[in-house]
Amino acid sequence: MPDITPIPNDGANDVERLKKTIDNKRAAQEAMKFAKGDELKAIQEKNERREEAMRNFGKY
Repeated sequence: MPDITPIPNDGANDVERLKKTIDNKRAAQEAMKFAKGDELKAIQEKNERREEAMRNFGKY
């Protein structure tokens, strides 16, 4: 099995990544106004993951 070493995140683009996550969350909140059923559930789950990512931002 090959040795797989994770590539560390480049801290230089952290602010850009955080802004993109926030923008995506806001856009998803707007989309939830029109979504129903499975689509609504999928958007809610994605936003939960975005929230988790924002809480953990900068910890690594």
